[in-house]
Amino acid sequence: MPNQNAICNMINAYFQANSFSTMRFQSGDWNAIAEQVRTAEETGENITPAVLDLDGEGKNMMFDDTMPFRAYHRILSVTYSDDETEYGNPGQTMREISEMKLIFIGSRFKMGTRPENVIAALEMDFPKEFKPVDISPLGLNKCVVEMGDVTYDPYTIWNEEFTGNDFALPTDIIAISLRYRLNILFEKCCFNFCQ
Repeated sequence: MPNQNAICNMINAYFQANSFSTMRFQSGDWNAIAEQVRTAEETGENITPAVLDLDGEGKNMMFDDTMPFRAYHRILSVTYSDDETEYGNPGQTMREISEMKLIFIGSRFKMGTRPENVIAALEMDFPKEFKPVDISPLGLNKCVVEMGDVTYDPYTIWNEEFTGNDFALPTDIIAISLRYRLNILFEKCCFNFCQ
């Protein structure tokens, strides 16, 4: 999607401005889109999510116990189609459906809370639809968020995200995988690589 990182940063800003605005969450690590990166270790190949820059250099998303939490988004799949509901200029509007997930890994002790409270805060604060004033600079007409299922078993999340890595989360960990869908409309003429 055009400007997908920007949408994820806007979602993170909603969290930071609402339930995660208190002092105990201030030093948390909010990240946009992470990609699965293969790394070669002495024990074999591992898969670890990383936020990559334009040079391919990455920030590893492995949990860092010096922070209360680390959060990042991942793209699972994307489907594009011409949007048939727009009037006036048929064939000029695209619809994108992005299946996404937010991974949140944090310390119960440092955050002073339980998994169900973090899940409730994430669900409450997730924007359901972005205001035109926020998304029009990105060339988007509409962006609706549909919430999906939540997993909070640390072993399941570790095996999905950190394939081949030995389980390395402390016992006080809160690990959450929250699936969501972005339903986006944008004009074909509003997207180019120069933005």
